[in-house]
Amino acid sequence: MTKATILIVEDEAIIAADLAGKLGRLGYEISGTTGYGEEAVSQARERRPDLILMDIRLAGAMDGVDAATIIRRELDLPVIFLTAHSDQATLERAKLTGPFGYILKPFEERELATNIAMALYKHQAERKLRQAHDELEQRVEERTRELRDAEQALREINLTLEQRVAERTAELFAANATLRDARRAALNMMEDAIVARRQAEEASAERKQADEMVHRQNAILSGINRIFGAVLASGSEEELGETCLAVAEEITGSRFGFIGEFGEDGLLHGIAMSNPGWELCTIYDQAGERRPPSDFHIRGVYGRVLLDGKGFFTNEPSSHPDSIGTPAGHPPLTAFLGVSLVRDEEIIGMVALGNRDGGYGQVELEAMETLAPSIVESFQRMRMKKALGESELFYRQLLESIPGMVFTTRPDGYCDFQSQPWVDFTGVPMAEHLGDGWNRLLHPDDRPRAFAAWRDAVEERAPYDLEYRVRRHDGEYQWFKVCGRPIRNAGGEIVRWFGTALNIDQLVKLQEELLQAKELAEEASRAKSEFVANMSHEIRTPMTVFLMAIDQLLQINADPSSRQLLEMADKAAMALRGLVDDILDFSRIEAGSVEIADEPFNPVSAMREVIEMFDLAAREKNLRLTWDVSQDVPPIVFGDWFKIKQVLINLLGNALKFTPEGEIDVTVRPRGKQLVFVVADTGIGIPEDKCHLLFESFRQVDSSFHRQYGGSGLGLAICKGLVELMGGRIAVQGRNKGTIFSFTIPLKTPSLADLSSADPAAAEVARTTNHARILLADDDPMILEVMNLALTLRGWQTETAMSGAEAVEKWRHGDFNVILMDLQMPGMNGLEATRMIREQEVGKGSRTPIIGFTAHVEARILDDCHEAGMDRVLYKPVEIDALYVTIEQFLAD
Repeated sequence: MTKATILIVEDEAIIAADLAGKLGRLGYEISGTTGYGEEAVSQARERRPDLILMDIRLAGAMDGVDAATIIRRELDLPVIFLTAHSDQATLERAKLTGPFGYILKPFEERELATNIAMALYKHQAERKLRQAHDELEQRVEERTRELRDAEQALREINLTLEQRVAERTAELFAANATLRDARRAALNMMEDAIVARRQAEEASAERKQADEMVHRQNAILSGINRIFGAVLASGSEEELGETCLAVAEEITGSRFGFIGEFGEDGLLHGIAMSNPGWELCTIYDQAGERRPPSDFHIRGVYGRVLLDGKGFFTNEPSSHPDSIGTPAGHPPLTAFLGVSLVRDEEIIGMVALGNRDGGYGQVELEAMETLAPSIVESFQRMRMKKALGESELFYRQLLESIPGMVFTTRPDGYCDFQSQPWVDFTGVPMAEHLGDGWNRLLHPDDRPRAFAAWRDAVEERAPYDLEYRVRRHDGEYQWFKVCGRPIRNAGGEIVRWFGTALNIDQLVKLQEELLQAKELAEEASRAKSEFVANMSHEIRTPMTVFLMAIDQLLQINADPSSRQLLEMADKAAMALRGLVDDILDFSRIEAGSVEIADEPFNPVSAMREVIEMFDLAAREKNLRLTWDVSQDVPPIVFGDWFKIKQVLINLLGNALKFTPEGEIDVTVRPRGKQLVFVVADTGIGIPEDKCHLLFESFRQVDSSFHRQYGGSGLGLAICKGLVELMGGRIAVQGRNKGTIFSFTIPLKTPSLADLSSADPAAAEVARTTNHARILLADDDPMILEVMNLALTLRGWQTETAMSGAEAVEKWRHGDFNVILMDLQMPGMNGLEATRMIREQEVGKGSRTPIIGFTAHVEARILDDCHEAGMDRVLYKPVEIDALYVTIEQFLAD
């Protein structure tokens, strides 16, 4: 069987593609697709499809109604209109074209199949009727021609007979036998003429019957069009039911009728009743109570229709076996016809008609069985229309509730919808937003960027996120954050874009204010850092001389009275150094100029070293100081032990200060990939509401004038900064009596190569070397004098220089193991001298370690030192033991 061909006329590419896919699945062949009325007429003339699906509203000058009018007039091809909504005038124009149906958007595949099948059937029936009508006219014409021929022959025979009678009257008497034969022949010819006339009358009856059939089919098709037109025009199911009932009554000639639908209670509920007599009609229920005819039990002649699922008629309903009589007020029933309403092979209701003049016959039954599917479909469409309206209302309210503005576009990026807030904000009519009109409302500086980003998003099928300015109705531009997301079907194809635009103008202005505030704060921070750096240099340089001089005096002066004064000065100097170190350590941490070493150390030996520093002080306060390193801790780990020790010293110093009695316990244990240090005491404790202040700079739990304990308030802030720089975390926890401080550092264990390079024996050999030659460069004579004394007491040979140029010159003519280089010197500074030495070392195959000295704490100073070629940097005031250890490390290498 040849597939039916269908021409799709739809200007929405998505809907046209969806139609083509559904028609292909239904087994139809697409003869073409177009979105313009002129092209639809041209393709229809050229390809002569079996059916045309025509959208009422089309692009171009010719809409669907005009195109259908030409096609129907010139080509007599069936047309089904596609529409989502239309005004009454357009519907009236559409009716004049004689459409074969309406399909209300959106539609389902089953709905599409039903309408197409009915249209093709109707067109085929009309074509057959026209063919039968033509054949009938041909037969009648042939029979009429034969009858005329017979009548002509008869006239000729009569004429001949008359002539022969006139001419041969005398012979007639003599030739009786011949005359009888002639008369018999004439009688036979007359009988043939009668037969021909009877056949002509029969052909005329057949033609009348065919005309009646065509008229009935036209009435049914016209009624179907009325029903589906009522779907668009009716405001309720009752109005639609009244139209359906009026069509059924006109087609069957019935005086009244009824349409009902099954409810969940199993009763038949009335949708529409046509005769005023029903208003007075009442029905007795099983309890004998009278009620209006609204909910019917399944019984009587109408019950037979619902139980059998087949239509039937009776012209003697009162004597029918299923008759239960008519209720009070019911019009007398002289004839009955009923058909069931079926959806998805399930009986959902029925149409009942009554009292046709002359009774009902098979013709009326077949007409109603033809009309019934359209009635079912119309109610389904009506409910879909209602559901669609509710859905549209829901989504409209949903869009209005979104905090922002909404837009949608076609798959190609063409904007086809902007929400009302867009229109209200811009003061521009909706039509000017569509297409790419929205781009003209953007700030001139933002238009190229926004449009290019949108074009790229559409081409790459990727999300769209951008911020740009939009012109408000009063001319002011405000910032919006615009996001667009593709909406895909089950096959992954983009069917639409959905976007939102959120007004962020206040946020942008706030961010600008915050940025300005941040720049001011950073400027203030830079000024503070520069001040601290300058003060550092001015304080730490004389402190270096002061501390190293006291240290040397203590080593060379044995007079008890002098040593007592020197020890007092040393303690005061160490306290002052601790305060300055706290301030400068905090500044270095803030400036990011703290270097974290990664060297091997033994946790047990290291912890023993720290505990021994506090053992005497704990015994003097009668406190029990205990410590334990878990056996699970590796014997050698990598890290910055100097920084760890600094944190432990601070925590143990606080514990010792704030614990009048009891004990202090220090433990070290591994936890996953971390090493955990815990310092617990039984001291005065910390209120829970004060714990959050402990790690803030310049904050103390008791900051009153009469507070019992001193301190700068920087110790724990420095601990927090150092721990976090090492990649760990520090915490405090109160308990019934006392406080628990804990901090973690990453647990890193050395490889065999690391262990061999950290051999203690090799370090010990280096420490015993006393033949090293050291070049000391500093512009401060006192620094040179005290450091020269300290290095000489260690057994090392020294030579001094008071400028960078002098240091370079002496390095060039001397053989030095280490260079100690101050950064700030007149003429050539330490950084310039270091660069020159490194440049002159190229090609010599040797490298002299250079240890820098500085009182500055900025991060850039450390970067400059490393970039110039320094191997290590020490901060003033220099601790003599740290200086010794650093020099010995380079001598060991």
